[in-house]
Amino acid sequence: MILLLLACAGSGGDDSGAAETFLPEPGAWFFSWSDTLTGTCQLDDMESRQPTEPEEWGLELEANGFTFYDQYGYPVGCDLDDHDFSCSEGGYGVKYKGYDATEWITSGIEGTFDDETHVTGGYWIGADCYGDDCAEIGPEMYGSAFTYPCEAIAEFTGELGE
Repeated sequence: MILLLLACAGSGGDDSGAAETFLPEPGAWFFSWSDTLTGTCQLDDMESRQPTEPEEWGLELEANGFTFYDQYGYPVGCDLDDHDFSCSEGGYGVKYKGYDATEWITSGIEGTFDDETHVTGGYWIGADCYGDDCAEIGPEMYGSAFTYPCEAIAEFTGELGE
C-alpha cells in the first residue's frame, strides 16, 4: 500500500518535461531572394525578378500564428505548426477571350524557422487551367515547355534585423 501511495505521489503535475511552443521573434526581418525560380513550371525565363538587396518585412505575432507585412506593408496571415509555416494568398481566375480556357492562379509563402531569428522558405505561385484550349494557352503565355498544373517558387532566406 505504501508503495502505491509513493508511486502516485511521484506522478503529480510536474510540467518541466512539457515542450514549449515555438514562436519566431516579432519585428523587422530581412529577406534575401534567389535569382532563379525552382519548382515544376517550365518557363522560358526562370529569373525570379526579386530584388538583389535584402528586403525588410515585418513579423507580428497573432493568437493563431503570425502576420508577415511585405516591403509595401501588405499583410499576409500565416499559420504556424511548430517551426513550419504556411501563408495562403488565395487565388483568382483569368478567362482568355476567344479561348475555352480559364487559368487559375494561387500563391502563398511556406517555410521553416530554423530558430527564433532565422528562416528559409519560398514564395510560390501555382498555375492550373480548365477548358479545351489550355494546352494552347500555357505554351503561348509562358514558353513551349510549359504545362499545367505547375508551381514556380522564389526561394528565400531571412533573418531578424536590428
